[in-house]
Amino acid sequence: MMLNNSSHLCAEHSYFITDILLWKVFSILLPVLGIPGNVLIIIIMLNRSNRKHPISLYFTAIAMFEIIYLIGLLWDWLDVMSIVADPRKTLNCAGFYMLVIGTAMISAILLANVSIDRVIMILLPFKTNAWITHRKVTLTIVITGLSIFCLMIHYRFSLCYHFGSSVLYGQACIICPNARIWFEHVWPILYLTLFRVLPALIVIICAVIILVNRCSLSKITRTTVTNKTKVRLDHRRQFVRMQTLSIVLVLFSLYFTLSIMPNTIMQFFNKNFRYETDCFKLGQWKLLNTLFIMFESTSYTNKFYIKLIVSKQFRNDIKRLITIPVHQTNILEKKMHRYQKPIAK
Repeated sequence: MMLNNSSHLCAEHSYFITDILLWKVFSILLPVLGIPGNVLIIIIMLNRSNRKHPISLYFTAIAMFEIIYLIGLLWDWLDVMSIVADPRKTLNCAGFYMLVIGTAMISAILLANVSIDRVIMILLPFKTNAWITHRKVTLTIVITGLSIFCLMIHYRFSLCYHFGSSVLYGQACIICPNARIWFEHVWPILYLTLFRVLPALIVIICAVIILVNRCSLSKITRTTVTNKTKVRLDHRRQFVRMQTLSIVLVLFSLYFTLSIMPNTIMQFFNKNFRYETDCFKLGQWKLLNTLFIMFESTSYTNKFYIKLIVSKQFRNDIKRLITIPVHQTNILEKKMHRYQKPIAK
């Protein structure tokens, strides 16, 4: 409780004021930009051509869970703006953090599964139809979701809502005394290693494997391609694009890792501020906490925009999505005009 009382006393400190201003001004951009983008990803991945490929189910599920995460972020912003009640009070602390942290964990695990399946599709194409099926992908998504939410039931017995500590973002919950060792010492290690470091390593390793494969395949093709100029140019453009996409994939995997690690590592130091009274140290901790949360949230916001920039097929799908309603409207107007009777003079 010392931290909560200190938060009341330090509310006018510059770090605390900066923390609130950053959260009020910039955190709203994350759900505003991320939710529509993820909705469009779901629509595109479920269209007639994309849903034939089982891997599109992964992207659909990832977008759905990230929408849930961003809704929780939006709800928190509305609470800070005093528009709605604190979600930790409405859902209890366990419900809110299961909603936010749980969906983030599921998103990371499914992204690792996508990376593994991509490697299988590239290195073992003859095994793709047997190993990567709609049923297998659906079962993976369901089992991952249920396992994570079952695993996070311990939040129900570890955290409880405390109105007196609801001063600034992230301070509305306290740790139950009988769960302090588990929640402050054991769980952060499991959370970091199994649900942060491991998925991030899988994503990076798979991206590097794909890049190496694309580079080696490009060298082999250059030596075996025919002497026809047009064919050589077409192959060269194709493999340059494949290498570029592979480099982008490696950069994204590094960015994904860097975005999720700071906030996770910081959980190890939360216990050090339980009895802290120095407003300067408390303000720095709260400001860093806010910055790291927003930085992690960007990885759940920008997948649509990254796809839009690097994927030509995704851009074509977006164009078709935009132009089809207009085309259907024009056809309907022509039909109505065709069957419309002329007005008698």
